[in-house]
Amino acid sequence: MRAYLCVLGRLDVVKKSANKASARCPAHEDHKASLSVSRADQFDGVVLHCHVGCKLDDLLAKLKLTEADLFDNPRDIQTRLRRCRRLPVHR
Repeated sequence: MRAYLCVLGRLDVVKKSANKASARCPAHEDHKASLSVSRADQFDGVVLHCHVGCKLDDLLAKLKLTEADLFDNPRDIQTRLRRCRRLPVHR
């Protein structure tokens, strides 16, 4: 939950619930809420997805965050990142 709240605190959030939010993407000129932010309980962190196609590295740079900031407990960061990258992408 810490990572989720940290990310939301840096965004212009349009719609929010306990586990999901929509926000304006900071990595491009966004007039709609094209960024989805979701809590990911399977790895205790947060997932960012820009529906326009911005890359995670660009999002993190604009938010002044690192990949480790996307996890509540980043001590196993490499293992967790490998696991996250294997998760199916839903479009």
